[in-house]
Amino acid sequence: MKNFKKKQLALSTLVALACAGHIGYATDPATTTTTEDGVTNNFYDITINNIKEDSGLELGNNSRARGNGSIATGTGSLAVGNNAVATGGNETKDTITGKLNENRQRLAEISTAQNNVTNLSNEIQKIRSEQAKTIEAGERVKQVRLAKEKAHQSYLEKKNTYDTEVANSAEFLRNAQAKLDDLNNRLGAVNRIGNVDITSASGLTEAATNLKRMTEEGSTLDLPLDSFYKEYIKSYYKASGDLRANQARQAKSDPIGFFNKNNEPIWNNAHLNDTSLNMTVINPYIFNSTDINSGLLNVKGTLIYMSHPNIQVMNQFNKDAFDSYNGLTNKPSKDIVFKHINTDLSTKDEWDSVIEESAKYKQSFREYFNANNNPLLTTDLKNKLFLEMDKKIDYEVKAYEITYYQKQYEDTHNTVWLDKKILQ
Repeated sequence: MKNFKKKQLALSTLVALACAGHIGYATDPATTTTTEDGVTNNFYDITINNIKEDSGLELGNNSRARGNGSIATGTGSLAVGNNAVATGGNETKDTITGKLNENRQRLAEISTAQNNVTNLSNEIQKIRSEQAKTIEAGERVKQVRLAKEKAHQSYLEKKNTYDTEVANSAEFLRNAQAKLDDLNNRLGAVNRIGNVDITSASGLTEAATNLKRMTEEGSTLDLPLDSFYKEYIKSYYKASGDLRANQARQAKSDPIGFFNKNNEPIWNNAHLNDTSLNMTVINPYIFNSTDINSGLLNVKGTLIYMSHPNIQVMNQFNKDAFDSYNGLTNKPSKDIVFKHINTDLSTKDEWDSVIEESAKYKQSFREYFNANNNPLLTTDLKNKLFLEMDKKIDYEVKAYEITYYQKQYEDTHNTVWLDKKILQ
């Protein structure tokens, strides 16, 4: 009988839980047994098929709240059923809910405070970043200024050394110049020799011997007869004889060019004279400008150096500028368009290309003028012309370098490129 009551209690509990907690269940038909005392017991085999868990609020380790609006607090607490509460400390659902709402409000305030702190930190970081850029820019300016000051100091030191050397050499230079002046005066004796026959070896030797005697009389000079006095007399008479022809040629020459007017009527202007008249001109040229940005171009077989504010071909190096000469060994393959360092930009490919082409222009310019047959264009004048053209070409290459650094800065905003540009 006692076992029966326990089983009956267990069954009733399960039924109660099923009803309160919405636990799905199923039963098999009852099994009937009869005890020795004639008592009949019915046993039901109950199987729980599904547990519908409408979880409530679970606060605490291993707490369980099952049912709408249920609350379980503390450790191992169990609240089963709608609006069921399992807690201690005389707490009710309303007091717990109130505390939860209060906590939510405080958490919201904490979150707002955290956001404010984050925003303030970001603002501070932004200000620090801006200040760092300002400090960095100032440091760059400082370094550039120090570099310039160092370079200027080095210049002053070298200039002082030079001035000192010049001052120390002044006496020596005065003495040397005095000796040269004295020698030139003594060599004037060549005008007093008279009846000189330099067409024969004996005549030249006699004239040189007389000049040596008159020049060195009353001095410690002892210059060689053959390598000095004979060569001096030959050069003197050759220069005297060629002087008129050279002066006539210079009078007919054009100071800005060398070309054949007979073949090119377009050059036959009133302000031009008879440059190379009746000559077969090799590699003609005209220099019409001294502007650093003047272009090189070919006009009717003549190399022209000139500029124009509105004609692009006159503001660049043209690859066909040297086409009048077929002996070029490394002819330019591309034009070089001039870049303005304050308004233009250049790519790395453009800069590399200009570096490659600049060497071709320098070499072609030398080959063109070395083959030129202007009798007044001496080797010394050609070398000076080459030096000036090298400077001009290097100037154009440098413009590409500077405009390349500017483009890199605008693309990346990395101030390293500005430093490179400033130091050019």
